Amino acid sequence: MRSVSPNHDVAVPVLGMASFDDYHTATATLLSLACTHGGYASGTFDFPASLRQDVESSSGSLKVFAWAFSLSDSSRSVCWPLESGLRINSCNVALKQRRVIKFNGHQKPKGFSAPADLSELLRVGPNQLELRWADPLPFAVVVQVVRCLGEDRVARDVASRPRLSKAQAIDFVRESFRGLSSDADDGVEAASTRLRLRCPIGLTRIVIPVRGEACTHLQCFDLATFVRLNSACAVARFRCGVCSNTVPPCSLLVDTYLLDIIDQINAAAVPPGTDGDDETNVEVDIFPDASWVTTTTSSLSSSSSSSSSSSSQPSQQQDAPTLEKTPLNEPGARVADAAAEMPQQSLGSSEQCATVVDLSVSDEEGLLEEGQCERAAKRSKLP
Repeated sequence: MRSVSPNHDVAVPVLGMASFDDYHTATATLLSLACTHGGYASGTFDFPASLRQDVESSSGSLKVFAWAFSLSDSSRSVCWPLESGLRINSCNVALKQRRVIKFNGHQKPKGFSAPADLSELLRVGPNQLELRWADPLPFAVVVQVVRCLGEDRVARDVASRPRLSKAQAIDFVRESFRGLSSDADDGVEAASTRLRLRCPIGLTRIVIPVRGEACTHLQCFDLATFVRLNSACAVARFRCGVCSNTVPPCSLLVDTYLLDIIDQINAAAVPPGTDGDDETNVEVDIFPDASWVTTTTSSLSSSSSSSSSSSSQPSQQQDAPTLEKTPLNEPGARVADAAAEMPQQSLGSSEQCATVVDLSVSDEEGLLEEGQCERAAKRSKLP
């Protein structure tokens, strides 16, 4: 049983198993309602007892959601019409939706929208949905039975998709160097580029390197970290950690070239100085012929990085002079050392005298003494 108000029975794009994001998949669509004009639409759909039992016995993995999207948006992201008001069986439903900010006579939407959970509001049998809005753009409202996939399931689905072959991945590396050379000045070619094996999003070691299909950079981010952080993210969701492009999980690709490098590093002995410490960054220098070498840097402090670099060059460290620190409990030691290091200046004749400035004498006293000296000199010149 499904009915809609006659003025709004407009064709809505067939969604199939698609839902409002990659973390949910639709098992059934109960109602699809177009909101094109008039500011009001209503529809009736049936909720059978068997479906109610499935929802209650699923331990939260099966829910009924209502969500809206703009008919002019091909991505079909959740977006309620401006100033929406939703009612189900004459009960108001709280919506997370955009707000309208009025500034200098103009209206500007701000914020984000989220789907509405109707699981506890539906009754067995017919249910009526009503929506009021104040938005000139056309929208569609959908009521779906949705299964929550979970983060692990989404990550497994991405990792199990077809990947680029190793030859295709190497060609991508070479093409990226051609792009770097074309962006540079004439006659200047990129000798190498450095990739971090630490995820730029979560700052953890990359396990499965991924990037978006439309991304042109070599740097990747960790699949599990990306899926986990975006599952609870509402603003700026599914953004690449390198180029900030929108990369939903369905558009992610596993980089087989970098994955092979990570496997070789993990299979080899632990690099000196790492010891599995998260504070150590392992980076890879990639060359135009797709060859690579590893480098290790420390993020603890500059002193630790300098000590690691000096240990790799012991001959230079032996020739370096050793400076002894002055204890802080000897205040005169630094002054004495500085005086000892100063070159001894030859003293002049006994006629040269040093000018001594007494800082304990105030300005008025100094002027007074200077005047007395001048008067005494004048009296000595009198016959």
